[in-house]
Amino acid sequence: TDYGAMIKSKQGEFLSKVVSCDPAEFDAIYDAAIQDILNVGANELIEEQRAAYLAGEFRGTFPGAAQ
Repeated sequence: TDYGAMIKSKQGEFLSKVVSCDPAEFDAIYDAAIQDILNVGANELIEEQRAAYLAGEFRGTFPGAAQ
């Protein structure tokens, strides 16, 4: 599955919501938007990248990886 397109779409929605929301609603909107991004495939993408990093197939650093 190509999660990239779905994640980018949700990121666009995320940005428009958090930039235009009432400051009192920011935390709730932020949390819901992050969960939406995770639900459309971000978790799967993170796990794929983590596995590639741990297998030595990912260049650079992976956030949260043991050094």
